[in-house]
Amino acid sequence: LEARRSYLSGIALDIGSWLTQTRYMRGRLIEAREVGEECEALAERIGEPSRPAMLARMWRLIGTISAGDHRAALADLVALCESERDPHHRIPLHGAISRWHSRLEGAARAEEVRARIAAGRRDVADARCTRCGVEFIRAATESLARVGAVAEAMQWFEEAEHAPPRGDLQ
Repeated sequence: LEARRSYLSGIALDIGSWLTQTRYMRGRLIEAREVGEECEALAERIGEPSRPAMLARMWRLIGTISAGDHRAALADLVALCESERDPHHRIPLHGAISRWHSRLEGAARAEEVRARIAAGRRDVADARCTRCGVEFIRAATESLARVGAVAEAMQWFEEAEHAPPRGDLQ
């Protein structure tokens, strides 16, 4: 609220994206959707595409999927990923899409899950962000296990467990 009063839209979007995610993680789906919608409206008003705006939209869509509107929200996640030009920003989208396809339809979406994981892995390599890479590995491992590719999921998990740390902050 203070950021909005002070016209600090970038800070408001950053705070809003974290608040959307936090509300979702706490099971407050309606609040997550409301905060996400407010962030999207702010991003549209200022006309500035940003990672926080994209993340707020992603978490709003994930909340919508969790609330039961699977098809439209999942299609919107795919469209958001396809329109995103920054490979770093696409990483969490690939993870969310693969997770939800595997959670909702299991083995019936195995090929689509594998294709999404392959695209995510390319973006992880391009972005070179260890944190996002590890988060993506978690999503890929879950997705592969849910579509029945347990051995491959275990391989991803083992690879992540034995990967050397990269830098103090990572």
